[in-house]
Amino acid sequence: MANRRYPRAAVDIAGMEEKRLLVLPRQRTALTRAGEALDQMCPHGACDLAAAIGRNPQLAHVAAVRGMTALARHAPELGLVRGRETPEKELERKIEMQRTIERQRDRRIDR
Repeated sequence: MANRRYPRAAVDIAGMEEKRLLVLPRQRTALTRAGEALDQMCPHGACDLAAAIGRNPQLAHVAAVRGMTALARHAPELGLVRGRETPEKELERKIEMQRTIERQRDRRIDR
């Protein structure tokens, strides 16, 4: 099932990187295919799961061993549940982030 294949592939790749070994092409292919299957089950599922794993790598192990159902059941306390932004809200957020960066840069230049 895609819901276990993706985290397993992510764990495999992380293990290779942790050992400072080259990630094998078949491992990248496995992750890509599992991500595509996951996206078919749940739009943006692979992207969401990758972001969650990036914030907390242990989630990959939980999802690989216990499955996505266990991960979903514990999502609220793990801080994984977040509403999707509309494109307009996302754009507003990014513009505000850019303005903040520019203000910080201007303050450094003025000093």
